[in-house]
Amino acid sequence: MCIETLKNLLGITEVGKPKNVNKITASDIMQEIVGVLGYYPNFKMFDNDYLTTDFGEYDRFIQHSKINWLTYESEYMDCDDFAIALWGEFTRTKHWSGLAFGQISVGKKSDPSFAHAINVFITNDHEVYYCEPQNDKVWLMRVEQNYEPYFIMF
Repeated sequence: MCIETLKNLLGITEVGKPKNVNKITASDIMQEIVGVLGYYPNFKMFDNDYLTTDFGEYDRFIQHSKINWLTYESEYMDCDDFAIALWGEFTRTKHWSGLAFGQISVGKKSDPSFAHAINVFITNDHEVYYCEPQNDKVWLMRVEQNYEPYFIMF
């Protein structure tokens, strides 16, 4: 068995470097998100500086990841585990670990008991996106969304 096949089976295939990376500060990330939401959710920023890239590069990585192949199991492999796993893919992958990609906890305005965990990232053009790691769906963060973010980690 060749090395590349073995790497693919183990899930450690190199994605290559992201193209068109730019630097962004933690403060700028928070301001971009607040600018969309109109309020300050709780933030935990683990670094002072991050990198951004184009939407297509984030999408390339997300599509390359196999996190969405995992099987959902209530309480044991549920939404927070999927979000942590995709965030972990970014943080463990050479050249991608510094990107402005994190995890976000959201509620629903229509249902105060609802809680969900997904991912969030910021592109070079300062657009903020949600990512559902269970199916790789990506969409722009908007105020009018039913989601109400309350905790964000980068």
